[in-house]
Amino acid sequence: MLLNTKIKAAAKKQADTIKGDIKNAFSQKGIIDTGKASASLKASVSQTGNTLSISIEGLDRIVFVDRGRAPGKRPPIEAIIGWVKRKLGVSEDKARGIAFVVARKIGNEGTGIFNDNSKGLELGEIAAKATQDILKEKDFEPTFKDIGIDLETKKEKINVVL
Repeated sequence: MLLNTKIKAAAKKQADTIKGDIKNAFSQKGIIDTGKASASLKASVSQTGNTLSISIEGLDRIVFVDRGRAPGKRPPIEAIIGWVKRKLGVSEDKARGIAFVVARKIGNEGTGIFNDNSKGLELGEIAAKATQDILKEKDFEPTFKDIGIDLETKKEKINVVL
């Protein structure tokens, strides 16, 4: 079944809105270092059979900005060194030492986002809001049958089955 242009346009509009909501969450929560994670977000709409998929994809590390990191495993020190240098303005050697301590603490206690999810992006909340918005979208009503949210590790995806 081919979906009409109006439904595809409505899906694209929703995809762009979801991407914007995620970018706004970065800003509102103050989760900005280099801006690369937010800039990496891509919204797309695809159709396979009778399934129209809205996908929002970005850098793998976005999952840690959303859900945090549980205790038990240290993050790579290399990932923290640049952050330490930017935030504290210290030399490479000093940054390496501080990064080691930060990684050890994360390994022992988890991140603040893991311990308090309200500090993260809250992608589940954004996806739930998007689901409600899609349900209200008049262009989806005539052919709407089912909607589900599939949150994956490396991408956030909302599938609309028509």
